[in-house]
Amino acid sequence: MPLSLDEEKSKMLLQFWKDGMTSTKSSCEELIENAAQASGLSETQVKNWIGNERKRLGLCRKRGPRPQKEGNKVPCKTRKKSAYQLFKSDFLKSDTARQLRKGFSDGEVQRRGNAVWRNIGVGERQRWEELAEEENMNPPQKEETKISRAKKLSSHIRTCIDQLDQLGYPSMWLGLINGVPERHISVKIKEMAEDETITNYVLSAIVKITAKEKMAAESHIEGDKGQSKKSKKRAKKKRRKQILLLKTPMLWRRVDTVLSMTPLLPVPVLCRSPKLWLVLCCYWTKKDKRLWQRERRSPIASRFMEGP
Repeated sequence: MPLSLDEEKSKMLLQFWKDGMTSTKSSCEELIENAAQASGLSETQVKNWIGNERKRLGLCRKRGPRPQKEGNKVPCKTRKKSAYQLFKSDFLKSDTARQLRKGFSDGEVQRRGNAVWRNIGVGERQRWEELAEEENMNPPQKEETKISRAKKLSSHIRTCIDQLDQLGYPSMWLGLINGVPERHISVKIKEMAEDETITNYVLSAIVKITAKEKMAAESHIEGDKGQSKKSKKRAKKKRRKQILLLKTPMLWRRVDTVLSMTPLLPVPVLCRSPKLWLVLCCYWTKKDKRLWQRERRSPIASRFMEGP
């Protein structure tokens, strides 16, 4: 229900507006409380009135389109259109197809359209081919993000590996997509190998490098010689907090549980969890003997979680 105010309450709120109640930020909390008590309205209603008043005066402006990052998008790959596709698209929109749908299934309508295409004359077929050639010369420009294209290609790689596995050619793929290591391994390779020490070793190295770069970018410690004393103290304090997080028993139980779920190192699982990713970053940037003793409780972790 929209808020309806009488003239007296409106004048009262306008007076508070003139006194400085022009936003809903913490600096105006006291004025909002006083306005709510004086007018008999709730604080939510007063805040809604402030928002409406700001819109009425043109103080609220919508954000324009965000600037696109250069190189963030790539052109979409589109297939060329054929004369048959253009003909079928036109046929399915025609009145003939609408009449056929009333008494036949969609499959039967498709078959009728194919029969019409086979029986058209040479001149008509030539006309559709010219239309297809004209559309392919000036295709619509569409774009997609790089991460979207990367995910599509990764899915295609998984499909190709499965097909190679069915033909009797087991294979594997390792990669780093959006900072997260990924691997697609053939089922037959898993059956042939006693363990996946090689793949786990490679993935562990990838995660180490990514963790170093991430920590360096966030704390600005590495590669920044002109860093002030205050920022160094803040970074040191932040690292202490991260190390303290490592000592909490609940978090360590969670790490041990994930590591003991499988004989393989579940790198993607660790990377997707913020807390577990924090464990990896802190572990590789801070060699603590107590952490080594605590971590060595897990025999699987001791094989792969070695410091740089």
